Amino acid sequence: MSDMKVGMKMKMKKMKKKDSSESNHKRFAMRRVSNSPKPILFRLLPFMTILLITLIVSEVVLLWNLQSENISERIEMFSDNITKDLEMTLQQQADGLSATAQSIALDPRVREALSTEDTKSLSTDWKGLFETLHQEQSLTHFYFIDVDRTCLLRVHKPEKYGDKIERFTALEAERTGKFAWGIELGPLSTFTLRVVQPVYDNQKLVGYVELGKEIEDVWQSLNVNEEIQIAVSIKKDMIQRETWEEGMRMLDREANWEYLLHSVIIYTSQDNLLFCYLKLVAMKQKN
Repeated sequence: MSDMKVGMKMKMKKMKKKDSSESNHKRFAMRRVSNSPKPILFRLLPFMTILLITLIVSEVVLLWNLQSENISERIEMFSDNITKDLEMTLQQQADGLSATAQSIALDPRVREALSTEDTKSLSTDWKGLFETLHQEQSLTHFYFIDVDRTCLLRVHKPEKYGDKIERFTALEAERTGKFAWGIELGPLSTFTLRVVQPVYDNQKLVGYVELGKEIEDVWQSLNVNEEIQIAVSIKKDMIQRETWEEGMRMLDREANWEYLLHSVIIYTSQDNLLFCYLKLVAMKQKN
């Protein structure tokens, strides 16, 4: 009987020992299961961070490219519209000057005075018209030119005469024998819309009438969107500093040769636009 009790106690101890071993094994396994994800997560964290940053940067770049494309498309659209408006406005202005020049060329007083090179009569007869056109239509140039393209009279500046006109519009009128017009860079380094009308007396060429107006009047007449302002510059290697500064003073504009490295500003639609334009050009020149 005692032997049986001893045996049962030993058996129970073995069972407890086994249960204790299994329990310890389960706890160890649980610790292994619960602890094992942490090292993996730590190893994945840098990769996930890089992936997240890459996704954010890619999204930002994509949005930036879309915005840049949108801005570029809008700039191109505005540029096309301004170009079309400019061409239409120039044509309208040229047609108006042409009608005036043709009317002058048909006047018998002009035909006679050009035939005899009577500059005194030309000045007396047409000075009043120039003053009227200057006030009402912003006319700035009025020439009478002989058959050799020598300036007989500048109605707007009578003290200057006798020089030969070599501008494209005069050469084209001489070549074709017909009306010619265009935008030209004048001796004072300012852009001028010019028209040249041949004058005939009984089908004989006796000279030319030339009318012109500063292009600023054309810029101001453009139908530009309120969001868009205009600035016009010209390269320095195309002009002379002294004559350009004289031209700017004549037009009552600021003349600062040193603002830009390679160009000068000849027109801005707003005074405060000048500084924005300077910054933009400076950035482009640095790049």
